[in-house]
Amino acid sequence: EGATSGQRSRRQGPFGTRPNANPSLGRCSDRLPNSLSPSAAIEYEQCPRKFYESKISGRIVFQATEATTKGNLAHHAFEKILNVSASQRTPERAVSFIRPYWDVIRHTEEQEYVNNLPSSAIARMLRETEEVVRNWFRMENPKEMNPIDTELKIEGTLGSTPMRGIIDRIDSSVL
Repeated sequence: EGATSGQRSRRQGPFGTRPNANPSLGRCSDRLPNSLSPSAAIEYEQCPRKFYESKISGRIVFQATEATTKGNLAHHAFEKILNVSASQRTPERAVSFIRPYWDVIRHTEEQEYVNNLPSSAIARMLRETEEVVRNWFRMENPKEMNPIDTELKIEGTLGSTPMRGIIDRIDSSVL
């Protein structure tokens, strides 16, 4: 009551009060994740709304692109080739994992966009993925790799936030 007009306008804002601007909201009933991955934490920092929609409400389903599908297929081939004996780690063997895995994932909700591309585009994507895997053998020699573990799940906390992630590969080294 004893406020000056300047104090009233600061309290009301420059356009006056809006009594329904912040309605009383009920308690959030959505289930929060038990932990975060480093990529989920980055997603939250970049766009809290996108994080909410994809990780909490589930209203956003990630749609793969040709690029992310190629990465997924190549990653699968790299992981699988390290599970065979060193003498069998050849480019041909690694490439042999790509098309069967595409047949497994192609009808998932995430792959809807890519799966509906023309068959020529899908064939090109698969050939390009095979070439990426063959090129890896020109840069590294998987026959000499001695992985201690692959797809190792790790957990920790960042402050009080539980964090979880996956390490693709841990190699043993001879010093």
